[in-house]
Amino acid sequence: MTHEQDFGKWGEDKAENFLSRLGYRILERNWRGAEGEIDILAQHDEEIVVVEVKTRAEPVDGDEYIRDAQAHRLLDAAEAWMEMRDKEAELRCDLILVIGNSDNYRIKHIEDAWRGGPNEL
Repeated sequence: MTHEQDFGKWGEDKAENFLSRLGYRILERNWRGAEGEIDILAQHDEEIVVVEVKTRAEPVDGDEYIRDAQAHRLLDAAEAWMEMRDKEAELRCDLILVIGNSDNYRIKHIEDAWRGGPNEL
């Protein structure tokens, strides 16, 4: 595993712990389908939540986090996951930013970060 992959996994671990403490039930991690990979799938109340985790050593502009094409792929993957499991629930897409390093980091959780169309981020 490369340093970048280790750093990304570290960020996903922090995001998963953060969500669990908020009462989210983690359903899957790094689920991969033909449409792409979802970092975290969770359930919160009656919603299925697709969580994209971005780990950065330093903050960058918001436009750097999710591109329209990636948002569409994530939604397609989430719909495929729900269909495979015969789930019917509201779908929400969140973004978690983990910024810093193991000694000093912060987490920013953006609920309902996008809905699937361009310019809806």
